[in-house]
Amino acid sequence: MHVASAQGLFGLKTSISQIGSALVEMQKNVDSFQENMGTIKQAKDQLSSLSPAGGDAIKKEGESLQQLIPGLGQ
Repeated sequence: MHVASAQGLFGLKTSISQIGSALVEMQKNVDSFQENMGTIKQAKDQLSSLSPAGGDAIKKEGESLQQLIPGLGQ
């Protein structure tokens, strides 16, 4: 009876450890994602400030960066 109980506790401890490791890894991914989103927002803001229309050109429906920046898609 003691062996079965010990095995059950070991399995539970392993599962909890795996969940903890997965949560830590997920948090690292979320942090990285947020950092990348900040970088994209900063680049978008920089592009908007360079736009002759004060950023409105980027927001126009149907226009892409390739249309706005000559030679971008080449």
